[in-house]
This record gives sequence, C-alpha cells and structure tokens, in this order.
Amino acid sequence: MAASQLSLYNGALRIIKNRKLSTITDDVEARYILDDVYEEVRAWCLEQGLWNFALRAVMLEASTEITPEFGWVYAFEKPTDFVRLNAIGANEYMNPTLESYVDEGGYWLADVDPLYVSYISSDTSYGEDTSKWPSTYELFVQHELAYRIAPHLTAMPTEQLNQLLELRDRAMKDARSKDALNQPAIRPPPGRLVQSRLGSRTYSGRPWWR
Repeated sequence: MAASQLSLYNGALRIIKNRKLSTITDDVEARYILDDVYEEVRAWCLEQGLWNFALRAVMLEASTEITPEFGWVYAFEKPTDFVRLNAIGANEYMNPTLESYVDEGGYWLADVDPLYVSYISSDTSYGEDTSKWPSTYELFVQHELAYRIAPHLTAMPTEQLNQLLELRDRAMKDARSKDALNQPAIRPPPGRLVQSRLGSRTYSGRPWWR
C-alpha cells in the first residue's frame, strides 16, 4: 500500500504514543505541527541516500547563455528537481565516470558536451512519488517526523528524545541497506594502467560492471 500523508502522520504519532488522526484536516494541534514540518522532512529524508526509487538519469547539453570565464569550456545548468549527485559521465553509460568537472552553484562546468548525469530527483515521478517508496523508507520518514514533533507534543525528557533519534538513525540505516540490495554488484572501474592496456575495449559500449 502506497504511503500517504495521513499514513505518515499517523505513523509518526504512533511512535510517540499520541492519538492518531482521522483525516488530514483534523482541527487538532498535532496536525498543525505535522503540517509545519512535513515538506521539510520529506526533502531532508530524500537527501540522505542514493535511493533507487528516486534515481533519474538525463543527458544535458551545454548552456547557450552561460560560458565559463576561464578554464572549463562548457557550463551545464542543474535540473530543477536535482537533490544530490549519483554519477556524471561523458557517455550514456557513465563509464568511466567523469573525474574532471566542477560543481559551481547551479551549474556543472566541464570540457565535454553533452554531459550525462545520474542524480536523486525530487520530481513527482521519482523521489516525490510515494507509491514507489519501499516500506523501510516510509518508516524512516515516520521516525524523522516523530523526532521533530515530539518536543512540541510531549513532555519527553532528553533521554527519551535521544532514544527517538537513535530509532530514527536505525530506520535510516535499515532503509539504506535494503535499498542497496536492489543494486547490482558493482566492482570499481579499472585503473588507468589497465585501461591503457585494454585500449578501446574499455569503451566498448558496455558498462564496465557487466
């Protein structure tokens, strides 16, 4: 079952042993406090891992409006849904990953065009699509919500708040580890000496992990 705003709210309230909501519009203090932190928590949780459900790959062409003042030849505007970087490459397989580039504000600067980028996306078809969230990630979000609202809804002593933080960290670690199991086994790319001996075979059109 896909996560919903109500299920996330009630999951957080259950963790701190607070009464659950009947609807997302209940006129109670808990709902208003949850509303206040909800979007911030979603954005923060999305930044905490290279989640498979949020990964997006795009080809970017160099900006026609921005030209680096010196050094780098091309500037590439970051996508509006960009959250954090997974990989950058000069070919569609991102094999090998590009080592020579600079992250500067809202742009990447590089000497190749086009640029291929894999990143965590906040788009509604990627990271913000709750129907794609694994149950462990949903639980992680609930724990982060619980940790943020607890000081406002309970009289928890510092020791219990610290326990909530530990539970949040465990939930995050569990979500990351289970998410990683969905990735193929990856071995590191060959070093430059091996690449020079392999010659064109390194760039045969197949990813180096296959």
